This record gives sequence, C-alpha cells and structure tokens, in this order.
Amino acid sequence: MPKLLWARCLGANYYSLNLFMAFQAACSLKGLFNSLYRLHFMGGIQRVITIVMALAMLQACSTTAKISSLEHYNSFNLETKSMTNLDIVKSTYEGKTSEENGKNLKRYITNETKWTEAAGFPYAGTYQGFDEIEKKVFVRLGCEWNGYNFAVEDYVAAGDKVFAYGSYSGTNKATGKFFKARVAHLWILKEGKIISFEQFVDSKTVSDVM
Repeated sequence: MPKLLWARCLGANYYSLNLFMAFQAACSLKGLFNSLYRLHFMGGIQRVITIVMALAMLQACSTTAKISSLEHYNSFNLETKSMTNLDIVKSTYEGKTSEENGKNLKRYITNETKWTEAAGFPYAGTYQGFDEIEKKVFVRLGCEWNGYNFAVEDYVAAGDKVFAYGSYSGTNKATGKFFKARVAHLWILKEGKIISFEQFVDSKTVSDVM
C-alpha cells in the first residue's frame, strides 16, 4: 500500500477514534475527563475536531434528556387528567403498601393543601403542606402506634368532594391497649390536586387508650 494512502487510512481511523471519544465524553463525566487528558497528546487540528465533536454530542445528549423529561412530565399530566377525584382519593388508601399510599398522597398534595385532624383527637389541628402534615400526623402515628390502620368501607363522591368512611384501629405502644373507632374523611379536590382534608372521628375512643 502506498505510504500516502496508508497514512490517510490511519488518519481516518484516528479521527474515528476521536469521534468515539467525543461521544463518550458527551455522555459521561468520566469519559469527558479521559478525553480531555488525551487532548494533551493530540495535534492542533485533531484537538480542535475532538473538542467540537464533544460539544456537539453533549448538546445532542442534553436535548435527548430534555425530551425524555418532557415526555415524563406529559405522561404524568395525562395520567392525572384521566383520573377522577374518586380515583385520586382511592390511591391514597388502596396501594399495595403504606409507602405506596404515602407516595400517592404526596403526589397530589400542594404547598397550599389544608389538613384538619378532628378536635379532641390526639393530633388535633390544621396543618398545611406535606412536610407539616407528615411531621405533625404521620410521623407520630408511626412512633406511637402498632398496626394503626384505616379500613375503608366505602366512598361517596360528588363534584369536587369525596367522602371515605370506615374504621380506625391500632394498639398504642405506650399502654398496649387496642382501640377501634368509626371515622369519616372529607376530601376536596381541584384540577387533580387535594385542596383540603378533614377528619371526623370518635376521638374519645382513641384518647382513652393512650
């Protein structure tokens, strides 16, 4: 093979290697550092080409990531829009685990959501936003009770309101006493988000075992 042709083939392969390294650099931080290290040993033109291709690939990967995020956002919105208020409320009770119920609740609560625990109940008060609700209600439920549960009997939905009714039960950790009390929850929703929650319960039955 003539030396000039051999050199051109070697050059073409070298540039192909540069393109591969540019793609690697664009899609991983480690690859970027590796390629930058190799730039030290490249000639001027080769260095420029590698940098340009790395930037181009980085832009392409960035665009792909943005599209993926947008598709996820649109998918979430479509799913939320397709769910009725009753579906949303049910998802906070009927998940496979309590963790799943908690995630679904957090998904539909906003910073403006008002959560009211009944007067006379151990956690009585009105709380706003998921962080405060979690701290003042759910964390305490987890710390103070064994097997605390709300067994839903049925739901009643009308417009922006959903009622869930049934029974609470659980054993207080401090006293070892068990209780069961009738309860109803009133949810108000708007545009797929929870506006407010209000609890109605036989509070004395709960307080007596604490």
